[in-house]
Amino acid sequence: MKNITDIFNLKEKTLSFELFPPKTDKGYQNLLKTIEGLCELNPDFISCTYGAGGGSRDKTFDIVELIQNQHNILSVAHLTCVLHTKEEIKNILTNIKSRNIKNILALRGDPPTDNPDWQPTENNFKYSSELCAFTREHFGNDFGIGVAGFPEGHVLCPDKNLDANYLKMKVDSGADFVITQLFFTNQDYFDYCARTKEEGVTVRIIPGILPITNYPAL
Repeated sequence: MKNITDIFNLKEKTLSFELFPPKTDKGYQNLLKTIEGLCELNPDFISCTYGAGGGSRDKTFDIVELIQNQHNILSVAHLTCVLHTKEEIKNILTNIKSRNIKNILALRGDPPTDNPDWQPTENNFKYSSELCAFTREHFGNDFGIGVAGFPEGHVLCPDKNLDANYLKMKVDSGADFVITQLFFTNQDYFDYCARTKEEGVTVRIIPGILPITNYPAL
C-alpha cells in the first residue's frame, strides 16, 4: 500500500469515508457489510477512528488492515496520543508498521473525563504536533501523517488566526495532509483554507462532511 500523498499528487479531488470500530460482534458483522458497500463506490481511502483501550485499539488496526488486504483500498488509522506515554506510542507505531499500514491521522484526543485538571507529564504528549514530530523522528517517512483541522475554530482556541498558526506548526512537525472537523457553512471551510494558506500551509486540506440522516442527529 502506498502513502496517501501519492494519491494527492495524482488527483485534485478525492472521496473517502470514516468508520468507527464497533463495540459488539453484531456491530462488527454489520460493519463488514458496510465496508463492502462503501468499497463499491471506489473511495480513494477509508479511515477508522481510534479507541485508546487495548481491545478497541486493536479493532481499529484490524479494520484498517482488513480494508487494505481484502479490498485493496488505501486506509488510514487514527491515533490519539493524550493518554499514552511516548514509549507506548512508539510500540503502537511499531505495531502499525508491522501490519503494513502506511498512513495515520495523528490526533491529540480528549483528556480523561474524570480528571478535568489532568496535565501531561514529561513522558506524555500535550499536542498533536508533538506526535507528528515524534513519529518523524523515530519512523522517518514510513508513514503518511494527517492531522485535524478546525474550520469553525477549536474549543480551546477561539482565535481563528492563532489556530491557523497551530496548523502550520503541525505541518512543520511532519504532517502531510489535513482532514477537517465537520462544518455547517461552506464559507467557514473556504475562509479556513485562506487563513492557513496565509500562514504558509500548502498541504491538502480535506473537508470533513457528516451526512445528516435525521433531525435529532443535529
